Amino acid sequence: MTIAKSIWKLLMENWWFRHTCFWIAIVLYYAWGSGFSDIPFGSAIINALGYLPGGFIVVYPFLYILLPRLLYKKQFLTFTIAFLTLLLCAKGVTEIMVSLTDPKFFRPQRFGTGKNMLPFVMIAAVAGTANSLKYYFQRQQKADEEQENRIKTELELLKSQIHPNFLFNTLNNLFAHTIKDSNESPNIVLKLSDLLRFMIYESRCEFIPLDHEIQLLKNYIELEKLRHEQDLDVSFNVSGELENKLIRPLLLLPLLENAFKQASAETIDLKWISLNLHSEGNLLLFNLSHSKNNDLEDLSAAKVGLDNVRKRLEILYPSDHKITVTEEEETRTIRLDLTLTDAITLPQNVNLIRNKPYEMEMPVGG
Repeated sequence: MTIAKSIWKLLMENWWFRHTCFWIAIVLYYAWGSGFSDIPFGSAIINALGYLPGGFIVVYPFLYILLPRLLYKKQFLTFTIAFLTLLLCAKGVTEIMVSLTDPKFFRPQRFGTGKNMLPFVMIAAVAGTANSLKYYFQRQQKADEEQENRIKTELELLKSQIHPNFLFNTLNNLFAHTIKDSNESPNIVLKLSDLLRFMIYESRCEFIPLDHEIQLLKNYIELEKLRHEQDLDVSFNVSGELENKLIRPLLLLPLLENAFKQASAETIDLKWISLNLHSEGNLLLFNLSHSKNNDLEDLSAAKVGLDNVRKRLEILYPSDHKITVTEEEETRTIRLDLTLTDAITLPQNVNLIRNKPYEMEMPVGG
């Protein structure tokens, strides 16, 4: 946090610091104004301090009574009368200060003319402006926090929209392999547990290492290949630099899930998915092609899935992504260019899984 932001935060969160700074500024202003006359600057400071009692009488009733209860409620006549009363009280207090203080230390201008009331009017105006700015920034900060909470809620909703049918289908597949006493049953359990662990724990983080997301995609593909057996041809190629690259969690999986739902439809003769992922510097190139089903209901569901991904990208990577979807009669191609975050430059206080992907070990013994 910069020094300017720290001071601003201190001003907004500590009323005593804010008020002290205000009155110091007022005293210095009047001392600076009179310091160029025939008195030394030190004496000018003492002279300016003489205005403080009158300033207190004007400012605090003005801020906490006249503004909220009269001016903001459009009681203009009552506000004017009350404000003039405060000015007269400030005048009286200042006249008392004049009579009790050595003239060589406190020599405010006489109050015989109307212009000599202006210092207190100016102090009230500055205080009112500062108070209005404070409430404006507080309202703006509250609005920003509410907007941030809305975005977080929307992101959580979009992440949670990974179709639950996958889980049920995988469990059914596991049940079928268990009945057959298949050797694939333990593998299904391991992949499914790893995937669920990722969705429950790592998906809560702001960023995850790129290789975690890739491992998630691999586990998902392996589970789907076990379910579809030989009906679906899947290729997944990864290349480039993967270390120290960070990505938002569960960003790529919905695209792959969408592809499996489309490519595995019974009405398709040749079912295939091709996924190529390449990392070059901080740029991630994601290219996904697959056969598709032209059923209107399936196309509508696929559009919803793509829209969800687009919304997340617009929120999380507003100027750091480009996604294009190419539709042909029997195929769909999705290309995503994404600027990744460098783990080396990421602040330590960011919510991030930094360890290696969890791998569940096969129990030994029987």
